[in-house]
Amino acid sequence: MPASGHRLTDIDIPEPNKALAALLLSRNMELLMGILGQEVVLRYRAKVAKRTGQLAASASSHVQIGGHKNDRWVGRVTIGGDMAVAKWFSPRNPNPGDLFYYGVLHEHGDGGNPPSGWDFPAHKDLKAVVESMNFAQGVN
Repeated sequence: MPASGHRLTDIDIPEPNKALAALLLSRNMELLMGILGQEVVLRYRAKVAKRTGQLAASASSHVQIGGHKNDRWVGRVTIGGDMAVAKWFSPRNPNPGDLFYYGVLHEHGDGGNPPSGWDFPAHKDLKAVVESMNFAQGVN
């Protein structure tokens, strides 16, 4: 059954929207992004394989100004950091004994472009944790 009344089509929303900008840059939004980032880190540490524990310990988060227009607070989660996580002892490693560095999410195991063919035990954990947060549906 259609709704009665009139559709509003002449709403003038200024560009840039000062109210939205104030919300996205507010202290409350900064705190919320920090809380969500820490939740991703805690869930990741609980889920990731713990052969040595170094990968779980390397997870961290921080809040920074970001987004496509650098107009909002965003939470950034880092796994592995800038330092090597471990030595990679594997028959698939072309340089056995080399230090191993984890890359960005799409390089966290197979899934690069082109696919590397490498499959690390923890390569799907970060993606699974982010998906478990259900950001598109609202925070759990």
